[in-house]
Amino acid sequence: MIRYTLIRSGRRALQTRPSPQTLEELARLKSLEDVDATVIRKLINQRTEEVNAQNEIQMLRKLSQEGRDLQNVPGRRYAKPLWLLAIGCATVYLVQDWLKQKAEYDAQEAALESRVEGLEAELKHLLEAKPEIAEPEAAQTDAGSPAPWYKRWFWSGTR
Repeated sequence: MIRYTLIRSGRRALQTRPSPQTLEELARLKSLEDVDATVIRKLINQRTEEVNAQNEIQMLRKLSQEGRDLQNVPGRRYAKPLWLLAIGCATVYLVQDWLKQKAEYDAQEAALESRVEGLEAELKHLLEAKPEIAEPEAAQTDAGSPAPWYKRWFWSGTR
């Protein structure tokens, strides 16, 4: 490629050195000896910037597609409400179970309390009927024995 260039003095001169505008033109040349190194560097940098820009655009498209895919997952939309429902149901179940156990405990406590009252009343009735018989025996054992009470309790075979 032959081009005309302006020289510093302002006159036109014929340029015999080829100056390719793209890397493809540079590749078509038979020899790179006549091409200026700055032109080669400039073309390589241009192409590198183009490729980098294309790669960035492709990466951004891929990331946005992945983001859309994550948002469009069918279960993802309902995951949080399902967790909240499960936690709410578990809480209701635990409260209901606690109330049921408390009611059973209170019912059993009331039944045992009434049984204790009945047994106390029966014992009181038996003790009211028995003092006539029990007191003379107690008087006989205390008065009839010359040994102190602790010897009767611990060393006596009657107890």
